[in-house]
Amino acid sequence: MFKKINLILGTIFLVAIILTTITYANVDKWYSLGQKVALLKNDPNREVIARINGKEITKNDLEIGLLIEQQKYEYQTKKYESITQQAGENVLIPPPQKASPDELLDRFIDNEVLYQEAKSQGLEVSYEEAKKYAEEVRKSINDACAGKIEVADRQEFMEIQNYIKQYIKGLGLSEDEYWNKLIPGYQKFLSIGKLKEKILSSMPEEERRDPAKVHSYFEQYKNNLRKKYNIEILQKSF
Repeated sequence: MFKKINLILGTIFLVAIILTTITYANVDKWYSLGQKVALLKNDPNREVIARINGKEITKNDLEIGLLIEQQKYEYQTKKYESITQQAGENVLIPPPQKASPDELLDRFIDNEVLYQEAKSQGLEVSYEEAKKYAEEVRKSINDACAGKIEVADRQEFMEIQNYIKQYIKGLGLSEDEYWNKLIPGYQKFLSIGKLKEKILSSMPEEERRDPAKVHSYFEQYKNNLRKKYNIEILQKSF
């Protein structure tokens, strides 16, 4: 159950991408983010910047991703500064890095390639399965808000839920509408997860215990997979 709650906190804005929880942002900033995302989503002038086997990625998609990446970076930076102030030179985590537009586009392309591959291998999670998963996660969050499930830092958890509510208001959606719009993202995310699990299961068990080897193995798989798909990048400078 805890794993499921942490998953939604890490992927709550999963529209081809993830948004890390932002404890230090203020409510107005979240509402404003929602408004900006809504404008980009509703903009009829959607310039196509890449295609993967005909599936389009637009400039608006990238701009939404960059907005979310900026929020994530600001959170990570403030948290890193807070940790370094407390721990001084004993900090073991690296400073945060913000993805460039090109890096973010690569991420989008990788996710689309992996999703298409998952579908081709019969690993696609159905819409109904993704809907059920979303409902379970939403219930877990509501139970945590009601105190029925223990979370590591309740104050931080409740602050995050407040920011999410403001983001939803900024989007101009009800909470039901918002969760329904997340379902295709969960469908993609869970399908990729099934593919990754299948690919990594082919690794020797000892190597699967080494995170660096797992990362390297899957990166190599993604690079090889890209050669199999027709990837067109129509705009190379952002």
